[in-house]
Amino acid sequence: MAPEARAAAHAEDGFHARRSARAKLYRYVLDTGPVQLPTRRRHAGHVPWILDTAAVAAAAALFKGRQDFAALASSGGSVKTTIRTVTRSEATFDGPTLTYEVEADGFLRKMVRSMVGGLIAAGRGAAGVEDLRRALAAGDRRAWPAPADARGLTLVRVEY
Repeated sequence: MAPEARAAAHAEDGFHARRSARAKLYRYVLDTGPVQLPTRRRHAGHVPWILDTAAVAAAAALFKGRQDFAALASSGGSVKTTIRTVTRSEATFDGPTLTYEVEADGFLRKMVRSMVGGLIAAGRGAAGVEDLRRALAAGDRRAWPAPADARGLTLVRVEY
């Protein structure tokens, strides 16, 4: 079923679809385990490991609040500041499927994919939550795990 428009109106002068947003909500769906169903390959990311749910939840909690997310920014961005306020960062599991939802006042380029990369690293034991905390505080992209694949990432809502 295709999404439907619920309302339309003229925008104010100076409106910009990206810069005028007050908040955005992203969802990332990740299948875990040795095999991914072929029918899910277009709509969900996949890792071949079973993730530790407690470690993933602890890593997700690191992102809440107002802080500098320079460690999660990819190169090539042209933002004035890497400080963002994350109001929601929730990781839930339904069997082997991880659904991660994150809401903030703005996002850096590849920031959500980098967040999920951190969740995966913590969940498989490749990085401890304290390692991620230190890397985030250091602001160095090289100290952060690789970003997750783009498959599975969806912009759910934008508030103006």
